[in-house]
Amino acid sequence: MFKGRAKKSSFSDAGPNGEMENFSSGPNGEMENFSSGYYSDIGSNAEEVLIHGQNESAVKSLGFDKIELDDYVSPLTVDAYIAHRVKPMFKKYQAQAPYLARNMQSLEVLGFCVTACGTMLATLQYQEWVAFTVLLGTTIANIVKHTGLPRHVAATNVCLKSLQNLITFWDALSLVDRRTRRVKSHCLAVMEGAILDEAAAWTDSARSQSEEEVVLASSHRGTGKNEAKDK
Repeated sequence: MFKGRAKKSSFSDAGPNGEMENFSSGPNGEMENFSSGYYSDIGSNAEEVLIHGQNESAVKSLGFDKIELDDYVSPLTVDAYIAHRVKPMFKKYQAQAPYLARNMQSLEVLGFCVTACGTMLATLQYQEWVAFTVLLGTTIANIVKHTGLPRHVAATNVCLKSLQNLITFWDALSLVDRRTRRVKSHCLAVMEGAILDEAAAWTDSARSQSEEEVVLASSHRGTGKNEAKDK
């Protein structure tokens, strides 16, 4: 008969990916796992995949990589929201930002060239052509102001940056973190905020133009009333 506490014995074994897993036997003969976290005793394969998320073949076999379609009516999972809402908008802004920037730069360069030509014509005593260059320069400036290209380019760049950060943040999350309420709220807030900011750039330009038209109309009415009083 031996008395005293049973000595714990331990050994190590290589895991499925080549890492070493240390095991030790408890006083009652059960095996205790002190591995670095490839597998733990959690009861089911689905929970193992959700907790660790390292075995891609297991993820595919359990169907966690499948993303449902977006019918624009039914509720969406966060995975489907990222795939069908966030990434298409990100691609749209990627294509839209260079187009707007190129148009704005082209109009600005054209305006500079017209102004320089007007100065050169005035120096060469071609006075009849100076008025034409002034007309072209004013037209180009009004086009840039009417379309609001600087504001649209800035808003599109901000939206593109926000969605790029969101996609990077999403790709770095585990399967469990992706399904938390905090992540869902963050994805929704960033996505909807980016869309509203980009839409506000267009509405602000339209509102500023309508305000200018109201001011001009009121000034014209005031001028007409003054002329009537003078008469």
